[in-house]
Amino acid sequence: TLFTKCRSQQVHLSSEIGLTEGPITSVALNVTAAATAVTFTDFTIRLKHTARTSYGVSSSDRIWETDGFTTVYQGNITVSTTGYYTFAFTTPFTYDGVSNLMVDYSYRIASPTTSNRPTVSGTDRGSTRSIKYYTSTTTYGEPLTWSGVSPPAFGESRIADIQLGMTTYHQLSPATTSAFTNGVWAGNLTLGSAADSVTVMARAKAVRSPARRASS
Repeated sequence: TLFTKCRSQQVHLSSEIGLTEGPITSVALNVTAAATAVTFTDFTIRLKHTARTSYGVSSSDRIWETDGFTTVYQGNITVSTTGYYTFAFTTPFTYDGVSNLMVDYSYRIASPTTSNRPTVSGTDRGSTRSIKYYTSTTTYGEPLTWSGVSPPAFGESRIADIQLGMTTYHQLSPATTSAFTNGVWAGNLTLGSAADSVTVMARAKAVRSPARRASS
């Protein structure tokens, strides 16, 4: 919050993500200091698969990427409590289960402040795993539009500690029920593993329409 515009682009390796293929539905940042008086405008989170594992030492390698992102969250937020702050995605991101993940954060605030500054926890990964830039000028436009080497980004080996939420699908047992009686079936269902917020979905078999004979 020392500046009015900020953007950070961070690379998480697939080995750190530890998820299988499926829709990522949320990301949570671990807030270690809150900022109740600051409103972050157009706080935007974008995700995409990436072959990149780190950034080089040259400024020409610290590139603001623009293509291939899915905007999963955008809104105005105030962070009033510490602990994991969860951003529920308005658009889920379909993760392929094997690729590295690039997470792009950007926001604006009305005016700089040196007090009541928020912080989130992060881990030093040893190599340059993120780029960032912050400014209070209008020279480079809005953070969402930054591209290439404009503005010139700073390299950082630390990336945010995040928790990713994913919708997973499990096969119930039995996979097929016996016949319904008067529209009702009763029986025991077994889920392969423990899970939170379980929703059970049932699908009817296709019912064929009676064959029609052509008249002559």
